[in-house]
Amino acid sequence: MSTTQIIARDAYIRTTRSDGKSTVTQHRVWDAERFLAAQQREAMERARKDNVPPDIVTSATADEYRSARA
Repeated sequence: MSTTQIIARDAYIRTTRSDGKSTVTQHRVWDAERFLAAQQREAMERARKDNVPPDIVTSATADEYRSARA
């Protein structure tokens, strides 16, 4: 019997609000592309619900994350 091993990795996400302020966060995920898509979908749903411009959610790098925390 073979076992499938799930490998988690760090994903860095930049969220930019409509006022221009942005944050970079770190997440431990199994599938970074799927996680990013889910975050983008959630931002759109939240904006539609609250009738406000959506947050812009993009991937970031570890260096950007470290710089944002400094």
